[in-house]
Amino acid sequence: MLVSNPAGTTNSAAALLQVTSIAPLLLMVPTSQTFAPCATVSFSVAAAGDKPLSYLWQKNGVPLADSCDITGQASDTLVINHAYEGNNGTYTVIVSNARGYTNASASLTVVPVSAPCTSLATRHWFTGGSDGQAPNGRAFGTNGVMYGTTYSGGGASWGTVFSMTTNGAYSVLATFMQTNGAHPTAAPVQGTDGRLYGTTTEGGAHGAGTVFALTVDGMLSTLYSFAGQPAGAGPSGELLQGPDGNFYGTTTVGGVSNLGTVFRTTPSGALTNLHSFNGADGATPAGGVTLGCDGSFYGLTSLGGANGKGTVFKISPAGGFTLLYSFTGLIDGYEPVGRLVCGTDCSFYGVARHRRLNPVELYGTVFKITPSGALTTLHTFGDVVLRDGWYPYAGLMQSTDGNLYGTTYFDPVSYFGTVFRIAPDGNSFATLVYFDGCDDGASPAAPLVEDAAGNLYGTTTSGGPCGVGHGTLFELGVQCAPQVTSQPASQVVLSGANVMLSVAVSGARPFSYQWQKNGTNLVDGANLSGSTDRSLTLANVSLADAGTNYSVVVSNALGSVASTRARLTVVYPPVFLSTVKSNCTLTLSWSTIAGQPYRLQRKSGLVTTNWTYLGNLFTATGSVATASDTVCTNAQQCYRVVMFPQIR
Repeated sequence: MLVSNPAGTTNSAAALLQVTSIAPLLLMVPTSQTFAPCATVSFSVAAAGDKPLSYLWQKNGVPLADSCDITGQASDTLVINHAYEGNNGTYTVIVSNARGYTNASASLTVVPVSAPCTSLATRHWFTGGSDGQAPNGRAFGTNGVMYGTTYSGGGASWGTVFSMTTNGAYSVLATFMQTNGAHPTAAPVQGTDGRLYGTTTEGGAHGAGTVFALTVDGMLSTLYSFAGQPAGAGPSGELLQGPDGNFYGTTTVGGVSNLGTVFRTTPSGALTNLHSFNGADGATPAGGVTLGCDGSFYGLTSLGGANGKGTVFKISPAGGFTLLYSFTGLIDGYEPVGRLVCGTDCSFYGVARHRRLNPVELYGTVFKITPSGALTTLHTFGDVVLRDGWYPYAGLMQSTDGNLYGTTYFDPVSYFGTVFRIAPDGNSFATLVYFDGCDDGASPAAPLVEDAAGNLYGTTTSGGPCGVGHGTLFELGVQCAPQVTSQPASQVVLSGANVMLSVAVSGARPFSYQWQKNGTNLVDGANLSGSTDRSLTLANVSLADAGTNYSVVVSNALGSVASTRARLTVVYPPVFLSTVKSNCTLTLSWSTIAGQPYRLQRKSGLVTTNWTYLGNLFTATGSVATASDTVCTNAQQCYRVVMFPQIR
């Protein structure tokens, strides 16, 4: 190099430049990332070295290929569209040229979104191929394995029966071929003989549906083929094995009036039609039947009844039928769906798909109904504050924590549906999941089930990776300190009655319970049981059982919480102490309890059914009360005293 200035010039020493080949050198490496589902994720790398440079992306050591959700597997940027949990793993890029190679790795973690203190995971994404599509409900077998059905898919596209362990190992047990059944819409149930029993809505010898049995290793048998008359057609709900060992179910059509039936079948397939719906007593049963505490079966029809909006019915194992309730379509909703749940209180819980506030069509209800037919609406969907979901398409399940859990088909947030929790008294409601459509699926239409650890499992009928929409199977867990969602209720009962005090709770399992009376721990014995369970039972109560401070402490590994205090008031029925007649005045006195409301009634004779009130309702201030009646013109009168609940 020549260097000059005004004083002169000089040359530098000579230098030698030599160009050599170099292997790839990473200038920027991909970074690990965590995303919510459905996001677009990219991993990038920058490298120097001899050209050309080649790129190869791998996931968990396996080379990637371009697919519906992954592009750029042979470039410096890998793009994952609509990421889902199935994309989780370690991504490695190998950069190479003629002189060698280098590599770098980063991880991707897709975390589903659910309510605080809960965890959501998808255990299987249905492909629509041999594993089926549009999954229905599931049921746990005695071996802890889940068994379920898909409406379609499988080798012949008529549906499947599958099994899945709680760690996600999935297996197809049987494929329907139409000749042996087609399009099941409910989970199979395990009988006492170990076999799985279920129904298909179509197929069989007459194309009107079947009852089938399946061994857990996949041997399928058709027990009965429906033909429309007289036993019905199109069975769609779960079967229920009764105490007599027979299975009970419903058909949506067929029977005498072609409006559906209730049937009984033996495990060998001898089927009897117990009842044919005629419209006035209901039409189109909504699901299977449920065994009540009284030994009768209870169920729903989606149509028919006094208002054409659906019914609740009761039927004995021998077929004795009682219509309990006809939906009006107003606050109680209409078109009930799924199967009733018999709660620990022996009442039944269910959902209606629709509700109408004329002329506006609304979004469904959750209801409670007693065995005698008294219905209470616990929740109406479409709450703009709760953003609670629209249109339940499946029945409820009651968890061992006491709460009721269910799903809605749509919602105002994602439009893909929800999972919700509601306390049995209706005072606590929470949306736990808004489905995202691409990872955990969309449009759930089957009831949830619970494993021994308290985790909930459900299915969606559509949604999944790549927008293909064949459905999913998901798991939902709860991982927080206990919270009481339904407090024990104060009660006023007659001496000799049986009393149950219960709570519903939420939190990580397992729970421990300790009931207390006036701050002292209770112990099972005498007339008391359940002192360390969710429900405390007192039999044949007396004044010794009365207390103002019954409560329970609920604990798990993360903490404990105490319920509010419930008052148990034990009262004795009023007894007439004296009746004194003076001229035209009859004076009656009876025993009372201070603070208890009473009212006197009378009627003209024992055979008369109508009682009339005599005087006003009053609250006793002592142990005796008196009242008078004019009896000059009456040859005969019967009297009784009615006790009313105390207002607190």
